[in-house]
Amino acid sequence: MKELLNYQAARLALGKLNADEAKSIINDVVDKGTYLDSFLYVLGPQRPQMDDVLPALLAAFDNFGVVVPDKEQAVWRIIDHHCRVIVAGAVNPLVELSKLIRGDLWDYDLHKPTKKYLGDSHGIELLIGLYWGADDLREHPDTVTVAGKHGEEAWSELNREIVTECNRWLENHQIA
Repeated sequence: MKELLNYQAARLALGKLNADEAKSIINDVVDKGTYLDSFLYVLGPQRPQMDDVLPALLAAFDNFGVVVPDKEQAVWRIIDHHCRVIVAGAVNPLVELSKLIRGDLWDYDLHKPTKKYLGDSHGIELLIGLYWGADDLREHPDTVTVAGKHGEEAWSELNREIVTECNRWLENHQIA
């Protein structure tokens, strides 16, 4: 539970968490056996507003020892989360990578800290390349290859490379 809350705290720090998601997190915490008085107002049938649900969400974070990070640390936590999910193998790697790039990091300015390649400041330049490589494969399935493979084999190879790169990232980055 704490790992998931760390991820959600990072999303909150980047402004990616909405009131419905926050309420859902609180419901999950309750379903897993933790109830705090601050949850009372949030658990009702009304559609939540972030101002109303935020105190309960922060209380849930506090209860599990989760701190909302600053934006920079949030980016690292989010990358770590998605890489762990991909490596665990329970999801389609490209779909999860899309959640990382197009979802959680889309509005974050990776250009400013770039040294040579987009994302190299956070060690995800190859993951970004794989993400955009999927677009090339979609647009030109007869001419674009992945490791010399076409068609379904190319998609399988792309997913394998995403998992390999996420493993490499996790080996090289220790996130607290």
